Amino acid sequence: MAVHRSLALSTHPWIGDHVLLDTVVVPGTAFVELTLAAGREMACETLEELTLEAPLVLDEDSAVQVQL
Repeated sequence: MAVHRSLALSTHPWIGDHVLLDTVVVPGTAFVELTLAAGREMACETLEELTLEAPLVLDEDSAVQVQL
């Protein structure tokens, strides 16, 4: 069972504080929180390791769908 979340600057304005080379990116801690939330829904509350291969960029006026 997958857990879906939507991320956008309009619904999560704090993400706009995370800028790398003039580009808004979702911080790694957000991925940890999303993963832990999905894990709780699946009765798995431990995260041992999380590897990010590329930054998730957010545009000012669009949303990104995340599947965990």
